[in-house]
Amino acid sequence: MRANGLMGSFYHISEWVMRFLVTNLLWFIFNLPIVYLAVHLIIVENMSELVMVTITIAVFMPFIFIPATVAMFAVTRKWVMKEIDIPIIRSFWSYYKENYLRSMLGGLILDVIWIIYVLDYYYFMVLNSESYSSTLLFFLSILFLIVFAFLVAFTFNFISYTVHIHERLFKTLKDTLIITIGSPLISLSISGVNVFIVYISFSVFTFLIPFFMGSLIAFISFIFFHLIYLKVTSLQKENDNEWQS
Repeated sequence: MRANGLMGSFYHISEWVMRFLVTNLLWFIFNLPIVYLAVHLIIVENMSELVMVTITIAVFMPFIFIPATVAMFAVTRKWVMKEIDIPIIRSFWSYYKENYLRSMLGGLILDVIWIIYVLDYYYFMVLNSESYSSTLLFFLSILFLIVFAFLVAFTFNFISYTVHIHERLFKTLKDTLIITIGSPLISLSISGVNVFIVYISFSVFTFLIPFFMGSLIAFISFIFFHLIYLKVTSLQKENDNEWQS
């Protein structure tokens, strides 16, 4: 039996803290190879080594980072759907195994999209920035910032869609693109909130990275996605009713 009053509130809060903590630790442990490379990325001493480590991280992302992140999203999805008391470790591992192939394939596509974005940014904003006028450079900066925000939202919406709806991969990608572009304010909110969490985690509260950063992002991202999903399904029902009438 749970305590009432102040002790009951403390118990409820501690339960949620432990859920986020355990889920994030699992995600962090599964991503240890990428964590090691990311730390090495900070201490590299020359450009060639920097490029090699970055390429290695990009290669590992679809096989390690994305499947673990999908499993984390699947766990936090249960909380949003009011299925609170689930065995976190067993559920995480079950989702990881069940969705590994699908997550890996989706991760490969996301990897290619992000690599294209980074290469374009490097070409236009680093290699050739001196050849542009200040006005053109300003508009290019705004354009790349907008594309970055929508790519962040698209990535998280894709993962949320993957754990919420079982569809073919390319239909998932198509629907995710429609959802992301069709709800620009929510998409920008997803990007803004998550970029803020990452910024705070790396610059101020570094303890969040292994303990809370990932699970907070997953939980918040799925809440936003679910808002879009409910909006879309509601519109579909209205359209179906109009056709039937």
